[in-house]
Order: sequence, then C-alpha cells, then structure tokens
Amino acid sequence: MGTGFFTTRPVAPPVLSGDAPGPRGEKAGNPIALLAGYAKKRDSRRRQPAASLTIDPLPGLRGPPPDLPMPNDPSTAVAKTRTRRPRPAALTGPAKVEAILQAAAAKQAQDVVVLDLRDVSSFTDFFIIMSGRSTTHVQALAEAIEAGLKACRVKPRNTEGLRDAVWVLADYGDVVVHIFYSETRQFYDLEGLWHDAPRLEVTL
Repeated sequence: MGTGFFTTRPVAPPVLSGDAPGPRGEKAGNPIALLAGYAKKRDSRRRQPAASLTIDPLPGLRGPPPDLPMPNDPSTAVAKTRTRRPRPAALTGPAKVEAILQAAAAKQAQDVVVLDLRDVSSFTDFFIIMSGRSTTHVQALAEAIEAGLKACRVKPRNTEGLRDAVWVLADYGDVVVHIFYSETRQFYDLEGLWHDAPRLEVTL
C-alpha cells in the first residue's frame, strides 16, 4: 500500500528463537543470551592471573651473584701506607768545610786557607779564604761551591759580590766563604785581620 511517493511494506518481527539462520548460515541465537555470554567470557579473562615473566639480566651467570666490594666500603678498603725516605742529617760546620774544599779543589782554587773562629768569634765558626785567577774563575768557584752544598741540602743564607766577582762572600751560617780575585785579596788581607785565629791544615 502506497501513499504519494512512499510505499509501506510490512516488517517482519525480530526473531528471538535460536532456530533462524544468521547472515553467514549459522544460528543467530538470542541477542540477549549472546551478550550475556560475551560478558561472562570477558570477566573470566580478567580474573585469570597473568603469566609471570622473569628477566635474567645476565643469561650466562647462574647461581647467586658474587660478593663484590663496594667502592666506598670501609671494611674492604686497603690501608695505604706511605714510606718516607729519611732525610739526611744536617751538615755540621766541619762537614760543610769538607764539602766546600772538595768543590774548590774540583775547580782548582788557589791559596786556600781555613781559619777556625770558634774561640774568637760569635757570628760564625769557620772562614774559608781562596783565590781565583780571574773574575770568571771566581764566579765558577762560587757556583761550584753552591752546587756542591745544594746536593747536601744546604743553601747559602746570603751571597754577595757575584756580579763583579772580585770578592764573593757566601754565608753558610757556621761557615763563611771568601773568594777573592788575587789582587783584591792582598788589599783586604783577611788573614792578617784574623791573625789570632788558628789555621787548619788544608790538603787539596
């Protein structure tokens, strides 16, 4: 039966029984029952415990890990002992005199005299007087003596006259070294000034 442009057709009621075939030939069944079954299956899947997954960080290592010391563990720290070399004993006055005479002999010092001032002076114990052939020789003597005593860890308190090199005075505390150019030595005549100080025998 039609009215105007529209035609009405009778619509069959929905099939609620499980006997009607589905679109692919299987039984469609009751939709309410299908939804209830689907919900039941979904709930059963949620309730099923998930399979545990174990990850082995080191596949080649079996058994308990070895006990490795921690970097800052005081119980496993190795005590570090520092062995210090004993410092050589400080040179006394006679030992300094011996070292100075050896350095002077290596540079061929001339007219070496050692005055013992221990009984006549309070500022030093020994004077060592020597001469150089030239100002260059005087400088070489002063540098050799300083290097020889430096090897024994002895440094001069003061050194004067090294630039002009006509009279070099090196103060080593209880030993004072005078290195003269020959003409300057005769002019000042320290041996005559300290004539009351005994002279020590020198063998170079």
